[in-house]
Amino acid sequence: TNFHENISPGSYDDIRRNYLTDESVRKYFLKNVKQKNIAFHGSESSAFDFAVLKKELGEIKQVNPNVKGFRTHYLYFEYQKLFSNLEKAGIQYDASIGFRKNYGFRAGTSYPFYPFDIVNNRPFNVLEIPFTIMDTTLNSPALLNLPYFLAKNKITEFFEKMAKSGGHISILWHNNTFDFIDFRLWGQLYWHLIKWAKRNDVWICSLHEMYEIWKES
Repeated sequence: TNFHENISPGSYDDIRRNYLTDESVRKYFLKNVKQKNIAFHGSESSAFDFAVLKKELGEIKQVNPNVKGFRTHYLYFEYQKLFSNLEKAGIQYDASIGFRKNYGFRAGTSYPFYPFDIVNNRPFNVLEIPFTIMDTTLNSPALLNLPYFLAKNKITEFFEKMAKSGGHISILWHNNTFDFIDFRLWGQLYWHLIKWAKRNDVWICSLHEMYEIWKES
């Protein structure tokens, strides 16, 4: 697998990606987000190289020390290496396991679980919260390429089946998908699913809330 070069903060050609070195952004984080528990979206290399993971984690912790979760970029990872690195880095939960080309349960279960450490013959001390549905899976021309209303019907039907069986669904929506001009209606689908869940008394929570409850079960 070819990875992007691990670029230092402030050196991206697209200045919008240099937000960690933007003093106004840093001040906002320190004022409004510092005490909140967050997860971070690591680079492709961070799932394979502990040194890269540690570096990126350190950069995020400069503006918020409460980094609890992780998801790898492009969903690239090697199972044992990923969880070994996350455990070593002190990450408490991950959300990297899910299908790119379809929706459903890549891990064979809808519920969170502790991946098994084959080398040490024990579960990793990292909770995996697998995601079930990703926006780009539905709308990308290279993937399912579903029209909005067909995607809405299929995913609503999927939600209905899961509600009857008492399963868990984790949805992954990218922030750019809420851009009405470039992704007409796809942000609306997210809110349709949230409203459907509320109407049907489905419990809605963040990944961190799921982690906090699951670790006590």
